[in-house]
Amino acid sequence: MSSRLRRAMNTLDSSGFSCSMMMLGESLFCLLPREDVSPVEEIFSEQRANSRNIESSVVRSTSDLSFSPTHPRFLSLKIRDALVKAEASGLVVPQGLIAHGRGEAFDYILGERTIPAASVATMAASALLLRAEWPVISVNGNAAALAGKDIAALAATVSASIEVNLFHRTLERRN
Repeated sequence: MSSRLRRAMNTLDSSGFSCSMMMLGESLFCLLPREDVSPVEEIFSEQRANSRNIESSVVRSTSDLSFSPTHPRFLSLKIRDALVKAEASGLVVPQGLIAHGRGEAFDYILGERTIPAASVATMAASALLLRAEWPVISVNGNAAALAGKDIAALAATVSASIEVNLFHRTLERRN
């Protein structure tokens, strides 16, 4: 951990705010009640004044994404916010949030690009879908939350049924 990150964490801790270091990159996060966001932002502002290249981003609630579109992880953060909202509505289960985070970690390790084997697998799956006698597209809550309209359009294009995988079944999710 860098001295800069350690200083920020110590300042937050001594001010009564718990934070933790993220596992990838030089960053930290705090989970806070809404009323504590402004004091933490002030601490980050002071840290920025004392050190270059510190940027803070805040999600004020699951319904108010406040990241700058210039943030290097903007799309990732938008997707995460959409999944959090879907989890609050019951469409996505907490395990789906964990699975998404695990996938993002692999994306990061792979340099955030599609590897050739994944492109070949996508083409093979497309060919099988087009040739199937009874095509079925199976989706989980994450896919339904993030690309439901696109999945419905694909199903209509290839005359496929859609199967919703409810591995973590609840009455709320069935409706």
